[in-house]
Amino acid sequence: MHTARTTLAKREPSLYGVPDRLTRGRIINHLRALKDGQTVSLENLGTRVAPRFTQRNGAWLHRMLTKLERDGLVRLHTRGARTRVSLP
Repeated sequence: MHTARTTLAKREPSLYGVPDRLTRGRIINHLRALKDGQTVSLENLGTRVAPRFTQRNGAWLHRMLTKLERDGLVRLHTRGARTRVSLP
């Protein structure tokens, strides 16, 4: 006797249907294009890597960057309320 097995697809985190893993890659690629020591603001980075990025998505981007920093792939530079991003 065979039993039917249903496999549910694991839902991948995304913003507007673009998987976070693709956005992570776009972030790293954008930062690689910067000159050594150069940083980019969260707002500028967001508009470059997420097609429909707005300030309302700032918390999503910050969470993603925090994970990338934990993984040693980016560095966050925070002064007051402003955060900039660079490669480590």
